Amino acid sequence: YILSFQHFQGVDLHTLKSETAEHAPYLDATNNDIPKSFVEELLYWIHILENPKEKVNWQLPIAVQTRTSFFEGHLILRLQMSYLLFDRQQAEHIIEQLKAYNSVFTINQPHYYFYKALWLFRFLDDTHHKKEQGALWKEIKYCIKQIEVFAKNSPQNFEHFLALLKALYYQHTKQTMKAQLHFDRAI
Repeated sequence: YILSFQHFQGVDLHTLKSETAEHAPYLDATNNDIPKSFVEELLYWIHILENPKEKVNWQLPIAVQTRTSFFEGHLILRLQMSYLLFDRQQAEHIIEQLKAYNSVFTINQPHYYFYKALWLFRFLDDTHHKKEQGALWKEIKYCIKQIEVFAKNSPQNFEHFLALLKALYYQHTKQTMKAQLHFDRAI
């Protein structure tokens, strides 16, 4: 869990790799494949980010798919990576997979709504049909409302998520000054 939290809090890759190496003896001492598989996947994505020309394997196995929180954690990590690597096809596939878990509250939900909203803004940029734009705006507003709840209850962890999403909202609605203010707040 510590590595997962650090990753989602935005700890730099070097620190995350060091922490992984520090925790390796403890992971090896357990018979629990769940944290091991997450750490292995996290290290894989760090490797991909450090070596951007390497071919990405989106079909990495997930050790346990019956434990919602862990399975969802893998998918949200992949959603984040799809965003960073600008892979729309994977994002659409992952968002579709995550819809099945949307009704179950897990610790991963703020990150789900955040990365989904980021992707929805990108989808909005590519869409010229009014009906599709309307549906995307509705989803974006819903994601922002969800992040508002998390930011209210845990501002130190999620206020910057909310600021960034609001900045993108204002940018897309041509409210430049508000967008700039929220981009500054996000930083």
